[in-house]
Amino acid sequence: TGGNIGTSSSRTITLDTSAPSISIASPINTIYATSNLDLKVINNEPINKWWYSLNSGANTSFTPNTTISANDGSNILKVYANDSAGNINLSQVTFTVDTAAPASLTFTEPTLAHNTNIANNWYFVNLTFIDDNPNTCKLEVNGVNYSMTRAGNICNITRASQGDGTYNYRVYVTDINSNTAVSGVITIVLDNIPPSVVPRIIAYDAEETAATVGDI
Repeated sequence: TGGNIGTSSSRTITLDTSAPSISIASPINTIYATSNLDLKVINNEPINKWWYSLNSGANTSFTPNTTISANDGSNILKVYANDSAGNINLSQVTFTVDTAAPASLTFTEPTLAHNTNIANNWYFVNLTFIDDNPNTCKLEVNGVNYSMTRAGNICNITRASQGDGTYNYRVYVTDINSNTAVSGVITIVLDNIPPSVVPRIIAYDAEETAATVGDI
């Protein structure tokens, strides 16, 4: 041989077997008052492709950051990403959307029926309703508001030492996202004063011995 030596050109290759680190910055695990939410992600390296699935729905490709439309109630969002080497990672979050006001507001016993006239100096208001995230109940009586006690989906209040008169009231129920529903109006009359009786004195002539019905 002539001792000729050949050399090849150098090649640099990168081995990447690690999945990208990704996380969901928005939405987070909380309760939202709107169904249109920002989808924001965080990643530690360039991502070749992003896609998500909401509530086990179809995969949807996206470019950060974007907006998603969620359902009322509980939602599960899964976000996927792969890098240029084809490594895939997943991040997911569960969150709740509540855009609905409390429903089925119903007065229950011992709430007095509408148009009741009673000899009491107190009255009791008890109300049930349907809502997954209740917050407060407020009683409005003749334009004045009073906080009610709430236990789950039941609100009540006792109004003691009330004067005689007509009381028009209704109840407002508000959830943690400020969705509010209002009941119908109930009117009651508290009347503890007995009717007054004024005697009528009738003078008769000496010849008259009895009063007629028309005289009384």
